[in-house]
Amino acid sequence: VSTQSTGQTSDSVESLKKSFMESAIHSETLKQIHYWKSGPRENVVFYRTKASKHEIMRRMIQRLQLNLSRDSSALTMRLSQLFLFGFFMFAFFFRIGSNQNSMQDRVGFLYEISCGPIFIGMFNAIALFPYSALIPLL
Repeated sequence: VSTQSTGQTSDSVESLKKSFMESAIHSETLKQIHYWKSGPRENVVFYRTKASKHEIMRRMIQRLQLNLSRDSSALTMRLSQLFLFGFFMFAFFFRIGSNQNSMQDRVGFLYEISCGPIFIGMFNAIALFPYSALIPLL
């Protein structure tokens, strides 16, 4: 029974493959592949905008205000996370001495200060992505 169903399945797959190979979609796709493979072309930049940096910054601030007006708890969440991050960093590095290990601890503290807010912002952006994806930039 299984060899008969396997034969029927392979026959139907072959008929689907033959139908696709004879279809207009397949021939059009091949034409596009050959067009893009052939010869040198000019470099195409799809999303180039002629807006100035001032205009882009204004639009980004508008997006920020719109996001915060839609979900004002996001600002509270960001500020509280940064405050807690600062509190824990202060608590861990409050009593640092002046020996070699303490200097290494200070360098690590500076690294944490520079990287921590970036990751907090990334995690908040991931949490807010569905909202910000609905807002067009231009």
